[in-house]
Amino acid sequence: MWQADQVVASRWIERFGRKRDDSIAERLTVPFRLFEGETLVPPGSVLTGSRTPFRVFT
Repeated sequence: MWQADQVVASRWIERFGRKRDDSIAERLTVPFRLFEGETLVPPGSVLTGSRTPFRVFT
């Protein structure tokens, strides 16, 4: 039988995906490691010079 010492997956940024990831993490007995996969950078990590999120994209 297989025995994993961790579970690795791509992070899903939509609400449904975040709920899915949380549900999976709660059931696991090993670490659950998520990595960015849908976007180049995590949402909210690109900020203006005053450290606030951009609000207008042109």
